[in-house]
Amino acid sequence: MELNAHQGPTLAVYTHFRCIRLGAICFAVLLTACFNATNYFKVSAPSGEIVSAELQLCRKRQPLIQNGDSFKGQMSINCEGAGKIVVRLKDGTETICPIGYVTFGLEDTFDYVIKDGACS
Repeated sequence: MELNAHQGPTLAVYTHFRCIRLGAICFAVLLTACFNATNYFKVSAPSGEIVSAELQLCRKRQPLIQNGDSFKGQMSINCEGAGKIVVRLKDGTETICPIGYVTFGLEDTFDYVIKDGACS
């Protein structure tokens, strides 16, 4: 098959734009991967008064897993904003551990202690 003068540049331009589009897609994937940060959460009570703890952040709810006298969890952050950990105690009451502000793409650790039924 023979290419005339008009078909040559068209094929080259098509290939050029195809490479640019592929590069843009790869860049977007890499950029998203860089911003996928995990935050870590822990609530503990040396007196063992915690029954359960639930993380509420980025319009998600996630139970924290008990490990001894602590409840732990982690979440990939895909939002910016505040949240909380709802802690249920043995006496039937709940206390709230506020999560200040999380930022998409930044790792952080939140560590709380329950003392006298309050989060600190």
